[in-house]
Amino acid sequence: MSIQTNIQEVRQRIAAACGECGRDPKEITLVGASKMNDAAACREAIAAGIDMLGENRVQEMTEKLSQNAYDGAPLHFIGHLQRNKVKQVVGKVALIQSVGSLPLLEAVEKEAEKQGIVQDILLEVNIGGEEVTCPHAHGEQDIEEALANSCNGVFGQLAVELGGETMQKYADAAGLTKSIKVDGIQTSVGKFDFSGNDNQLAWSGVGQGQDTLCPINMLQYMGAIANGGKAAVPRLIEKSTTDYGLPTGIYYPHKSAQLIDEKTAGTIADMMHNNVIETYGQDRFPGMDICAKSGTAEVGADKSPNAWFTGFLRDEATPYAFIVLVENGGGGSSVAGTVASQVLQAAVEKGY
Repeated sequence: MSIQTNIQEVRQRIAAACGECGRDPKEITLVGASKMNDAAACREAIAAGIDMLGENRVQEMTEKLSQNAYDGAPLHFIGHLQRNKVKQVVGKVALIQSVGSLPLLEAVEKEAEKQGIVQDILLEVNIGGEEVTCPHAHGEQDIEEALANSCNGVFGQLAVELGGETMQKYADAAGLTKSIKVDGIQTSVGKFDFSGNDNQLAWSGVGQGQDTLCPINMLQYMGAIANGGKAAVPRLIEKSTTDYGLPTGIYYPHKSAQLIDEKTAGTIADMMHNNVIETYGQDRFPGMDICAKSGTAEVGADKSPNAWFTGFLRDEATPYAFIVLVENGGGGSSVAGTVASQVLQAAVEKGY
């Protein structure tokens, strides 16, 4: 089905809905979400009569702006906007639809003032009580801030509110409790115990207690978040070229099942990138559009915690998912994150 046909069908549904409620279809603005559509598709949508286009990734929007993809129609920014990318959006779009915090609002206002413009926005107002309070050091924070702070209080509380049955459902759907075959090698099965009292459920909800997880499953889940919900099934590669410098063979990746909803995957990816900006330090990963999460898993018996660091790069030239696990290594970001930084820098520099 062509873009023009799609737009016509949506217009017809809008007209029908307006007819039922006594509104004029001309009052309705049709905004086309152009994520993952190239500049040619954007121009085709504009030619077909779309009212406006909306982008939700700053990097993709910037690239398309350089190709004049949006000429002829106003552009909205409709995705989660991080404060460190405000400069790339303010003044480039007619409307920012997703200002959801006071710090972000202040950053937008500051940049608009620098440019001598008024930037139109839509302000998100929390009427559902989603903001949570950490009983320890972090105070009031939204879910993005809680993830960047690795706030056990928040995620323990959420696990209790969701309940063990729901937690188990999503752990299973994410593929975290399944065995994966990697080139004939069957991986171990992850286990989560969500059956205890509220205190035990809270600890399990933050990955402690009796939880066990195979790193390969987490690696595949990272790939799914990076790839709109589906991941390439992992395989072992001893080397990519022969002794004569020739490719060892062509690998056609097999995709996993849908492990996570595409929209949710995009939201989590942006939140994981915010972790790097706000907590881990972008300077540790120079030149990389990286999304990551650390983990420090207590193992008991007076041993140092297991250090985890996992995530992926969103660069098209280096689309790597990665996981680093240092048994009894200590802090996730300080130890495993440092290993990840060194390995990723080497991989990017050598162009693997």
